[in-house]
Amino acid sequence: MLNGKNLGLARSAREALEHMAENDDSRTISRVAFQALEAIKQADAKIQEGQLDRLEAERKAEAERLITKKAEEDPLVKAKLEAEKLAEEKRRADDAEKER
Repeated sequence: MLNGKNLGLARSAREALEHMAENDDSRTISRVAFQALEAIKQADAKIQEGQLDRLEAERKAEAERLITKKAEEDPLVKAKLEAEKLAEEKRRADDAEKER
């Protein structure tokens, strides 16, 4: 129920667990409800983290796409990007040579 498509049912199930964790007379039931809520919170945090990573990757890809488009439209930008690329390649080659 907590992971189902029906958001209202999932919310109600979570509220029921919270109520049991806080108010149930049985320590066992209260503890199990609390543990279930903690597992749900951890899963939610991982989902949010994954969504943030995905959004960041999408933004980076969009920025690279816009830079490439701008480079195709503007010869000065294209020349600058090529110079930066060559400088980066040279830096990597120099770093690799130093490691040897």
